[in-house]
Amino acid sequence: MATAKLNPTPSPEPKISPGDSVAKTPLAGTTARSRTVKRMESELGELYQEHGKAFASWWHAKTENERKKMLLFVTYDTMPLKRPSLDEIRRDLSGSPTQARALFEYSVDSLIGQCKCEEGCNHYHNDMILHEIFGRTISREDEAQSDWKISISMKESGIFPELYPGPLAFIAPDGEGGMGEPMVFTNEAPGAVIKEWKERVKEGHVIDASIGTFMLSRKFHSLAVLIKLFDSYQEEVRRCVPKNPYERLLGCQYCHRSCEGDDAIRCNICRLSWFCCGGCMDADGHKKCPQKGACDSKVVFR
Repeated sequence: MATAKLNPTPSPEPKISPGDSVAKTPLAGTTARSRTVKRMESELGELYQEHGKAFASWWHAKTENERKKMLLFVTYDTMPLKRPSLDEIRRDLSGSPTQARALFEYSVDSLIGQCKCEEGCNHYHNDMILHEIFGRTISREDEAQSDWKISISMKESGIFPELYPGPLAFIAPDGEGGMGEPMVFTNEAPGAVIKEWKERVKEGHVIDASIGTFMLSRKFHSLAVLIKLFDSYQEEVRRCVPKNPYERLLGCQYCHRSCEGDDAIRCNICRLSWFCCGGCMDADGHKKCPQKGACDSKVVFR
């Protein structure tokens, strides 16, 4: 999730070429977020391969206080200082639009210190942030399994709530390696049909919708924090603007599709909004930016 922080210095209006395409059909929420996660995974993997060692040295050299300030900066002071209790997790997830608390392990205290690898670290140094980056890149399949198992366990224990009404809700693959939208059965649905789809959930052909939502939120918020830290590293150490910053990886503000193509447009005023093409920028009403100057985006844990 991005939030805006205004800088009063104005920038020129964005220029749109005459050959702009028409707006694309917007993707729905779960599908859009699952594709955002895939873009983030890919980008973080490339960043780690190219700059992982230098980033690790940069982070390792920081004091705990400097690390704390950095984590609070990239999360708009919304990352909890300490790991929340089970009651706090349950309360915060009930009715939350972001489901960020599903990533309950992330707190300032837990991320500024060292990792607890029992058999030695396979990553650079022994810092927890570097452990998390390694997990989301080199060991991403193991980390995905961990997200899955934690989400199941926490839901079965009643800590993660049921998000969808009715006897059954599930999510099927979207055909492009991501998740589709939740399908919810009402109480009026035939019992035989509900039983059939419950079996498909057990067999792993489709995913329980609540578990899938929590799993996706865990991945999204973890990757978002790590990408934002890499953005800060590139600006501070490499003295360059990231090619694919967090804001671009979030996708088109209108249709939520990828902004990785040559036709992608970044608003020259707010510097926050990206569009995959001029058609989407026009459909969003952003040819005249509502902001007065450059904005910054943060990862929100509320």
